[in-house]
Amino acid sequence: MYVARDITDFSTTEIGYEFGGRDHTTVMHSIQRIEGLMKSDPAMGESIQTISRRIQDYKREK
Repeated sequence: MYVARDITDFSTTEIGYEFGGRDHTTVMHSIQRIEGLMKSDPAMGESIQTISRRIQDYKREK
């Protein structure tokens, strides 16, 4: 959900819908949780940013 928010302009409601009809507050909680993990674990943050970049690069190639 964090990556979806990072690489799209979707609202939390739209992201929740795409993840099986989850509520927007579930999406917000998920994003906040990942942001916290990224702050406390730099390796995790680096991995997530790498995933986001690779997806964005792939989208540009298409």
